[in-house]
Amino acid sequence: MQPVSDDVLLAVAQIAATLMGLFLVGVVFYAEAGSRRLGAVATPAARYLRAGIRFVLLLYSLVLALSIALIVFDPEWVMATFVTLAVAIVGSLVSFTLRARDLLAVMPRMHPVSLWLAWPPVVVALALPWVLGGWSPDRLAFTPTLLVATGVAFVATAGLVLLAFDLAAFEPDDAVGGSPPDVPGPAK
Repeated sequence: MQPVSDDVLLAVAQIAATLMGLFLVGVVFYAEAGSRRLGAVATPAARYLRAGIRFVLLLYSLVLALSIALIVFDPEWVMATFVTLAVAIVGSLVSFTLRARDLLAVMPRMHPVSLWLAWPPVVVALALPWVLGGWSPDRLAFTPTLLVATGVAFVATAGLVLLAFDLAAFEPDDAVGGSPPDVPGPAK
């Protein structure tokens, strides 16, 4: 394999920063504003969206911080950065999974298949540096992790956008325990 240059890592960092910025704009202007209209599912939906937002931001942060750390820091600090963000990503993915269960309790028509599909690539991304580079991976061993993490973050962003559309179209009568539909009766 060819060595990974500083220019490639800076380009990856720029892409991650751009995607993170666009994601934050979408969160501020769409997801947060749209979650206020949800009625019966507002609390579980808001918690689920926030857990997903945290997960995506941590993935983009991993790509951004690791790209820059590989250029600037010594290998020990690169590994400390990676391990710290990896632990945070796993914790946020656990939270995301638990919040999906809460949302399914009030919105049974939701199918969070993509959530379960996130676990294998995240595990692969976090294990690749050690699989490819041993106990002290070099920048070449971290490169696939950058690509996989960017891909997972991008797909998770798409999943959150689709969920936000589903929530916007959600009718409170669809919720478990929601109010019964209005049935027209005789005119009074």
